[in-house]
Amino acid sequence: MTMPALFLTLLLQSFLPLFDTGPNDYIGLSFVNSGNSTAIVEVSATDGDTGSVLGGQVTLVAGEQRALLLEEILVGGVRPDSGWIRVDSGGSSVDVVLAHGDPDRLTIAEPVLPATSLTLPDVRVDTGFKELGHTDTLVTIARPGGFFPASVTLELIGLDGVSVGSVPITLGANRHVTLKISEAFSDVLPDNGAGGRAFEGYLRLSSGDAVVAWQRVETPLFSNVLDAQAVGETTGLYLAPFFVFGGGYRSTLNLVNSTEETLTVELIAEDGSGNVVGEVVERTLGPGEGIRSDVQELFGVVTIAIFPAPVVDGYIRIRDSQNQAVALVGNVEVAAIGQGTFTQSSMSYPIGPASAGPWVIPLALGGSTYYSGLAIANPNELLAVQTEVTIEFVEADGTVMEVEEVSLSPRGQHTRVLPETFQSGYVRIRSNMPIRIVGALGTRDSRFLEQVPVLDQ
Repeated sequence: MTMPALFLTLLLQSFLPLFDTGPNDYIGLSFVNSGNSTAIVEVSATDGDTGSVLGGQVTLVAGEQRALLLEEILVGGVRPDSGWIRVDSGGSSVDVVLAHGDPDRLTIAEPVLPATSLTLPDVRVDTGFKELGHTDTLVTIARPGGFFPASVTLELIGLDGVSVGSVPITLGANRHVTLKISEAFSDVLPDNGAGGRAFEGYLRLSSGDAVVAWQRVETPLFSNVLDAQAVGETTGLYLAPFFVFGGGYRSTLNLVNSTEETLTVELIAEDGSGNVVGEVVERTLGPGEGIRSDVQELFGVVTIAIFPAPVVDGYIRIRDSQNQAVALVGNVEVAAIGQGTFTQSSMSYPIGPASAGPWVIPLALGGSTYYSGLAIANPNELLAVQTEVTIEFVEADGTVMEVEEVSLSPRGQHTRVLPETFQSGYVRIRSNMPIRIVGALGTRDSRFLEQVPVLDQ
């Protein structure tokens, strides 16, 4: 196979992470066939240490969802402890997400494509004698395919845009590496006075050959997974479709200027009716500089001093002050707060532009233990135009349980928790204009809270 043909083959496939797993961990995949005919999906799991590959198939009739453990898919009934998963749907309309969990935590990841320049936007380290506040960031990088070793440079950059240091690694064909930021950059991270290291910023990956990468922020109580974001994509408006604070929740905005130019960005928090929440904020960001701020503090929102604090929710609009298309990367963390100020559980989701869809949220659960929710932000500012959205709650066998028709006003937002009677399935969304969506899955006791990727079809 020639190199161009190999690269094209990789682009037609998507990849999911296998972080180092323990004996009590489970790895599950949720597939949704949104097409009109039966689809056969090829799934393979590569052991990133040995390069050995195990394969299997999943067959889905039109409209069906199937949630399976990885070992139920692979021939032989075993799975590697680390590496990556390749999914090839052969051009059919099949979407998939990965759920990785154990009795104490849950993370959900979406498929990614290989690239040579990537940013992992939310790196946090606070190690040592920190008890429940102990925080580290794991990074896994894989090189699917190839013939020769790939040279990859990991550059750690603070929110001030200054490079803390870089680490070169050599990644063999069909190999992966998983590392902790606190260990890989231990020589350059500042001491936190608690016997450990402290850092907030992001990681930039540069490679001569296409790689895939993910990050996982870990604490004793929760983990969050974000996929690496491609560098260089520009848009005129970024949306964070949901934030909430008060009533046992807090939200944090993380934003990075990934260009080589100084930008002045305008940030506006709005409620579901498009009313401004707090203050309109302007921030000037030099090349590579970032913001990581509590949403309530960032927008100067004053609430009544009662306990528990009143709940405030909405979404965030981010744009260049001159209305130019710019390249930003970032995410929002929504956290459920336990006793004291420690995060009991949280979810992180990427900011991004609106798109035209249609979309699928490939995993939704209901019942007395779990709940699923979604938030839709409408960027349209034309006062005379409503955005018409259709939301279908679909059971695993393809039966549509409920259809919700939503007419979104300009700059409006719609949030929804699925009914408890919806046991398991997926959500299908269509709109006559571009919107931005975030999905969530949690437990009613707040032990788990995780984003469910919304996949654009």
